[in-house]
Amino acid sequence: MDIFSKKRLTAWAIGILIVLNLLTISLFWYREYKSQSFERREPKMEKQFRHERLLKKELGFSQEQIDKYKKLSANFFEKTRQHRTSIDILKHQVFDQVFNETPDSKKVDELGKQLGQLESELSNIVFQHFLQVKTICNLDQQQKMQVLFKDLFRRSRPPRHLDPDFKKHKSFRKEGRPRGRPPGDFDQP
Repeated sequence: MDIFSKKRLTAWAIGILIVLNLLTISLFWYREYKSQSFERREPKMEKQFRHERLLKKELGFSQEQIDKYKKLSANFFEKTRQHRTSIDILKHQVFDQVFNETPDSKKVDELGKQLGQLESELSNIVFQHFLQVKTICNLDQQQKMQVLFKDLFRRSRPPRHLDPDFKKHKSFRKEGRPRGRPPGDFDQP
């Protein structure tokens, strides 16, 4: 084999290796992209199924009860979505006033009143929704639902320094501070 044949063979080998490397990188990129796009779509579907599984498992809902719940929750989510969107818009308007050259405190007060009104309406919508869910349940399921809600609300406690029952937490030591925090750190906001 002469030198020109060897160079040509080497060039072809390098070219094939480059193409194979590009194909491999493309394959990895494509698989990563597909998995990310699936993960972005999945939470909505997963959330629906998670609610159904929770109702079946924890409360013992029948398929008929789940179908009723789906209708109630579709209406509930539409109402709350509208309120949450309005609340977000008002919060942005309040935040915009912070960076305005001449912040208008009267406008902020008015926006605060509107926010309070919307938050109150949202709380009422949530309350009404759970009353409707309660009507779907039999007496045993209502008791289970009450225990489940208490557990959920207990898990979503405020930060320790804002919790009035702070000293009742398991992590509160005799020295008066929670584990893992330096002395005096826990009572500072």
